[in-house]
Order: sequence, then C-alpha cells, then structure tokens
Amino acid sequence: MKRIFFYVDSFGLGHMTRQIALVRALNGKTDISVMSSKYLSIIKKSLPEVKVQQTNIGIRLVRKNLSIDIEKTIELNKDFDEYFEKRVNEEMTRLRREMPDLIVADIPAEIFIAAEAVGIPVVAVSNFGWTIILEHIFGRNHEYKTYVDAYSKATKTFILPFNEPMGEFSNKKLVGLLRRRITKKLPKRNGILAAFGKSGSIRLGKGFYRIPESETEGQDYVAAAEAVFAKPAYGTVSEAVSAGVPMFIKKRKDFPESDYILRQIEWKKVVPEEANAEEWITNEMKNIDFDAIERMKKKYSINGDREIAQEIMKML
Repeated sequence: MKRIFFYVDSFGLGHMTRQIALVRALNGKTDISVMSSKYLSIIKKSLPEVKVQQTNIGIRLVRKNLSIDIEKTIELNKDFDEYFEKRVNEEMTRLRREMPDLIVADIPAEIFIAAEAVGIPVVAVSNFGWTIILEHIFGRNHEYKTYVDAYSKATKTFILPFNEPMGEFSNKKLVGLLRRRITKKLPKRNGILAAFGKSGSIRLGKGFYRIPESETEGQDYVAAAEAVFAKPAYGTVSEAVSAGVPMFIKKRKDFPESDYILRQIEWKKVVPEEANAEEWITNEMKNIDFDAIERMKKKYSINGDREIAQEIMKML
C-alpha cells in the first residue's frame, strides 16, 4: 500500500481540522501518517486508524489575544536561518529513513525543501501561504524570500476558497471548501456558539455557549448553532458557510489572509471594535438575511475532500 505523510501546521486548529477531513476521504486507500508539533491527542482521537508523529517544524509566531505580538515574534526569529535549516535537515533525515510515496503539506515551508531534496512529490493544500504573514511582519526580507522559495517547490497546489492570491505556489488548482463532514446531527440549540479555538479569551454571558473542551468534532456544534461568533479564520467559517449558519465576526489584527476571507463571505456581520459584543450581536440577530446565507450555502455546497483525495490517488 502506498504511503502518504501529512505535515500540518499547528498555529491554530484550522489547518488540522481540514486535513482531518482529507485524511477521512482517503481512509483505507493508503497508509497515512500525520506529522504535527501540537494537537497530537486531537489527531489520535479524530483519526484513530492513522499513525501520528511529532515534528518541530512550522512558523514561529507569538500570540497576543486575536493578533500577533510583532515585537516578540521578531525577537523569537532572530535565529531564523539556524532554526529553519535544522528543521529542514531533521525532516530530510526522517524522509530518507521512511521514504513515503507522497507528502501533503498545510503549509509548513520546511517540508517543501526537504521533500525536493529527497525526491518526494509534495502537495500543498491551503487558502493562504505564511508569506502573507511574514511580509506583514518583516517586509519582503530574507525570511519572506525563504518561504517564497520553499512554496515554489510544490509539485501540486490545491487552493481552497476564501483564498489570498498565493502567487508563490506552483501548479495550482482551485477546489471546493475542505471541511469536516457532520459526524453526529445534534438538535438545534438556541443561542450563539462562540468559536475562537485557541485564540484569545472572549468572555460572554447569557445566550452564548462554547464547544465542550473534550469535543473534537466541533463542526457538529457549528451546524446545530443558532449563529456563530468567531474570528475570520478558514476552519469555523467554512463549517458555518456549509451549514448555512449566520456568522458574527470579530476582526483580528496582523492576519492579512483574514481580509481575503471577509471579502469573500457574501453575508456576515462584523462586530464593531467599540461595541459590546453581547449586546450588539443580540440586537443584530433580528437583521439576519437568511436568503443570502442559503445562497452562499448552495454556492459552496461541494466539499473538496473527495475531489482532492481522487487527485492525490492519481499521483501515487
């Protein structure tokens, strides 16, 4: 049986949740290992049939609630060249030892360089490249150019909707939304789901609730919600659009790809910075355009998981 290694960034859960969807579409067709620096327990619970290995690769950013602490991020990356080269070499050693037939990356840059060096095709799956963040923080400096060069080595790139231009990637194909399918239909729940993952601490009271910490299938809760309050990130947005659930969005600074997501969501309510979120959202619940939400749901009704899986199988 052919072997695929999934390398998944762990800055936020969105990369992991969409790759869980793709792994499920490939389940039983190939031998899969998932590589990540965090969230290993979530992967194991969501994908009990796959192998899980820990890596150290991935972009280094310092969170500041819903934004990035730019000063601390710049300080953290002072040893960028040494750190980056070490991680590339670690993965080259792993790849030479285990020799998978294909790599799927979302979207740690190091693995693109390691894969090319070892001669293994690498598939990118994303709606953005970390270059858009690096340019925002550092400008078009050495770190930015290193990532541009890495991404240019992609054998194939599947571009997800709500995407930025991703000009540095090669051999691109636009596909449908990649999101986890519903695993359990929950009864509709009155109230607004606050879905911020690991980003920030949003304190909300009556009328708002969260996904239980022990729950890995958050898409089931999104589909059952009266509305969703979230940041403009691919994971929750894709699941809310697919389920036809109204979205109230809290903007986040220093994540330029979020602007592309916001532009492409045809109906949403952006909570003003100065507003009390609880009061503002509660008041705006009566102004939801459900016809527009239904049109958006139909527009993105095709899940990209099987399409990407079929394309990947052709490459093996």
